[in-house]
Amino acid sequence: MPTKKLLLLLLLAGLAIGGTVGYMMWNKPHEDLSSATPDFVLDAQALFSDFETDEASANEKYLGKLVEVKGTVQEITETSDGGVSIILKGEMDMFGVNCAFLQHQDFEVGSEITVRGQCSGYLMDVALARCVTAP
Repeated sequence: MPTKKLLLLLLLAGLAIGGTVGYMMWNKPHEDLSSATPDFVLDAQALFSDFETDEASANEKYLGKLVEVKGTVQEITETSDGGVSIILKGEMDMFGVNCAFLQHQDFEVGSEITVRGQCSGYLMDVALARCVTAP
């Protein structure tokens, strides 16, 4: 009988520890991208070209990595959650690098900027998430 109680206590302790670790990981703050060292530094047209030429190879190289790109603002869109999404001009007039900012930023179409964000893939535009303006 004591072994069943011991097993139950161990199971409950394991669940409590697992729940605590899960909660802490879920609420872990994101890395500050403005002070992080980028994995790649290039211009928006070169990044777009890499994905346009060989998407599989570019995914292997850039996906999930911190990328710093320099480019010309082609389009600005306010998001419903208070952020802003901008498109940096790529090689084609309609497509480029989509940079999603969590907080509102003031940009002007035609201005040259440098953005740092986490590459999340390619679907007509190359997508960078959690973007910040690079220092």
